Amino acid sequence: MGEHFINQAKINPNALFIGVEVYLNGVVNVLKLAGEHNITNFLLFPNNLDLILNEIPSNSLDGIYILFPDPWIKNKQKKKRIFNKERLKVSQDKLKDNGNLVFASNIENYFYEAIELIQQNGNFEIINKNDYLKPHDNYVITKYHKKAIKANRTPKFMILQHVLGDH
Repeated sequence: MGEHFINQAKINPNALFIGVEVYLNGVVNVLKLAGEHNITNFLLFPNNLDLILNEIPSNSLDGIYILFPDPWIKNKQKKKRIFNKERLKVSQDKLKDNGNLVFASNIENYFYEAIELIQQNGNFEIINKNDYLKPHDNYVITKYHKKAIKANRTPKFMILQHVLGDH
């Protein structure tokens, strides 16, 4: 975690960004980048996502970025995935109407399983369904994006908009 998060905070100085990172080296990287760029408009939660997600008020977030999360490839591990049915429902509750959720993965089956979850949920519109290879505006290539390319995997991006309705 770091490059994208700090870039978003840098180009949106009047917005507050909340980052969640369970690994110490990720926390250190964010703090280092923030210091280098004099970025202060963020909060960093060094713990499990669920602990903070449940504390965020409903209908309060303009956007959520889930970029290259651990794919937990083995079937018995899939319940650990960040992008799953339960968290999608909680995220939908936290997003403002017309808020965006951006998901990126370089693991093809994870990406297409995420699309299936979105279609089953019904409260999101896929904005970029004709071009999953194009990242969202103001995207900065991350360490995991570079690792994917080096491993001959194709990063894919899904840009979603929360449609009026269920909270």
